[in-house]
Amino acid sequence: MPERLAITGLMLLAALVWARRVARLYGFLRLGAPDDRKPRQWGPKLRQQAVVVLGQRKLLQWIVPGVMHALIFWGFLVLLTTIVEAFGAIYQDGFHLPLIGRWGPLGLLQDIFIVAVLAGLVMAVAIRKVQRPGRFKGSHLREADLILGAIAGIMATVLLSRAVQIALGLFPYDTRWTPVSNAVAAPFDGLSPASLSALDTLFLWVHALLILGFLVYLTYSKHLHIVTAAINVLFTSERPKGALRPMHLDVENMSEDTVLGAGVVTDLTWKQLLDLYTCTECGRCQSQCPAWATGKPLSPKLLIMDLRDDLFAAGPALLAAKKEGPEALAAAVAGLPALNPSVVEDEVVWDCTTCGACVQACPVNIEHIDTIVDMRRNLVMSESRFPKEMQGALQNLETSGNPWGQPAGARLDWTKGGREQTPLEIPHISEAKDAEVLLWVGCAGAFDDRNKKVVYDFARLLQVAGVSFAILGSDEVCNGDPARRVGAEYIYQMLAEQNIT
Repeated sequence: MPERLAITGLMLLAALVWARRVARLYGFLRLGAPDDRKPRQWGPKLRQQAVVVLGQRKLLQWIVPGVMHALIFWGFLVLLTTIVEAFGAIYQDGFHLPLIGRWGPLGLLQDIFIVAVLAGLVMAVAIRKVQRPGRFKGSHLREADLILGAIAGIMATVLLSRAVQIALGLFPYDTRWTPVSNAVAAPFDGLSPASLSALDTLFLWVHALLILGFLVYLTYSKHLHIVTAAINVLFTSERPKGALRPMHLDVENMSEDTVLGAGVVTDLTWKQLLDLYTCTECGRCQSQCPAWATGKPLSPKLLIMDLRDDLFAAGPALLAAKKEGPEALAAAVAGLPALNPSVVEDEVVWDCTTCGACVQACPVNIEHIDTIVDMRRNLVMSESRFPKEMQGALQNLETSGNPWGQPAGARLDWTKGGREQTPLEIPHISEAKDAEVLLWVGCAGAFDDRNKKVVYDFARLLQVAGVSFAILGSDEVCNGDPARRVGAEYIYQMLAEQNIT
């Protein structure tokens, strides 16, 4: 009875600490800006959960690390049954799960995945201690070692507990189905019932304490992704790949308090804050980043980690201020350190090419680009602080409608072709309202000598194929994407509106 009271008390204490920490983390999320991420289509979302989360698709794109993680992940899904059995055995000798608790194939599956998890741990140690890939630079390696040790302890104690229960005759499964547990039980055959009972209690208690400690610790560590990964994948953007997060600019009602981009951590959306929680520090994004590969300081992984540290440092004071009221919270937010350069250096933000390699590589669907672009928006539109090389291009976009400052009339030069080519006669959209296709030429197609040839040949093919098409000609301006990607959202929206109207 005292043992059962003790384990009950420890379970309640662990649950209380876990719930308190989760509530605080949820409170931090609510400090973030709104972001409409309500799933529009549940079918694709559920498939994404099945493929990305359960199927580990993105992890398995890298075979050895992917298999390692999949063995541990799938193993824990199956071995949740052994955890329930272990806690049940503390309360009742010979405890078994209802309905399936004496089913031999389940016992076999448990044996298989105990070995699979141990194999995954060996692979993890080999990767971290022998291979030592550069993508782990800056990650919390000691923290990862602690977690691997805890998992190894959990696997060892569950296997030993099963072996002792076999020796005691309390094992719920037919031992013909559990060859691994049966083999481990062999050395215990000669022990007295009292010794076996003591060992059973010891292994069950150590197993239970490791489980409870693991559950509490993961909410304070990078392994928080165990809790948040599936949620983060669920709320992954449904925008087309490469599209940036929209920003609503109401110029007429803008004031000094209007937030443009992300200047402090509370300017990030709740989804961007959830991204911070979910980072596994695996470094896959870092290994794929062209900026990092060329020796620049940008590491998508370290950027996310730095922002997470800033949130955890500022979060408690912000929550306390929030309880006092809106004025206290506003004062606390005003005292926050600027994201740039206090948390992330300006150079890191400007090194990004927005290619999306980091987002593509991330196994938990962190959206680094949106966060980087939001910081750029603040630097450009609120701080007017950006690389001097950008100034000429932005000015040309605003005044001439293209980054090179070319006159609008030159947009039709490509139709003239080369020396031995016949000039093309292509109607303006205003003259061919029945045209089936509007050919968007773009700045590169209109002004770059190499791309002029490409657009000319493509238009010629359309004519030969009998496609009815037209162009905007000198009325066309840049689509604004270059301005948008560097954070000059107001220029992008001006150009986009001009093209549409």
